[in-house]
Amino acid sequence: MKRTKYIVFSILLGLSIFCSTLFLWAQSSIVKSAQDLALDQNREGIYNLINKHEDQIKASISEMTQLNRLAEVFFTELGQNRYSSGLSVLGSDPKLAYSRFAEAYEMEKNHQKSLHGMAVAEIQQLQCSQAKTLLVKHLLSNPVDGEAHLLLAMAYLCMNQWAEADKVLSQLEQLGTHSSDERLFILRIRIAEKREILDEKNKVLEKANQKIQIFSAEKSWYRWLLAETAEDRITYAEEYILRCKKFLQQTYRKEPLFPLYCSETSLVEKELAVLKREIQQEDVQ
Repeated sequence: MKRTKYIVFSILLGLSIFCSTLFLWAQSSIVKSAQDLALDQNREGIYNLINKHEDQIKASISEMTQLNRLAEVFFTELGQNRYSSGLSVLGSDPKLAYSRFAEAYEMEKNHQKSLHGMAVAEIQQLQCSQAKTLLVKHLLSNPVDGEAHLLLAMAYLCMNQWAEADKVLSQLEQLGTHSSDERLFILRIRIAEKREILDEKNKVLEKANQKIQIFSAEKSWYRWLLAETAEDRITYAEEYILRCKKFLQQTYRKEPLFPLYCSETSLVEKELAVLKREIQQEDVQ
């Protein structure tokens, strides 16, 4: 019964996507073929279809989005539950989360979203080389997976390979699937900061205020990074730490996933302690 219910769900999802693209005859044949493969629970066939028509698919953001959604359909309730279970422990136990995502990936026949979860859990554990290997291999199967590009850039940043991260983000920008994703903007700023080209302070803060909504601690981190007085650095450090604690307690298990978010917490905490100690010593003197 459960299996049947999920097959019906897949059918309804496929019909919904098909109807939304019916007026685009050049796209509909590829999407329709992918729908049929999803109904047959043939995810590998979807990946093969994407590879076969890669150039044509890349010409349409809508088509890339729809095909990626089909690659992320759950075929079984058990697989979806295992994935959700991984999300539920991602903030507290990334090692356990990885195990559950990996189980979902196997149950769901190379399920794309479960692979994303595996990569996120690895980056959280600073196993960034493993995440890179996983994502590079996956992108050979699905070169239009924008989320995988984004996570691969994070893995390279985690490994201090700025040039590689920059190249992957450029590829993602060419795809166009994540142009409004604030994580893309945040990663661009991080690369600029690491390359010490973050010199237009007011423009950076203005863009951060405009574009960053979900990952608000990044605003505090930029202000801390650019602050010129000890008092300002203390203020923004405390704000950053507070926002990160709130995020880890309430939001981490929700999508979109960002394993590098609040990764500077230990660094900020150390500087905050030093600054407060220095101020106390000055007061004593």
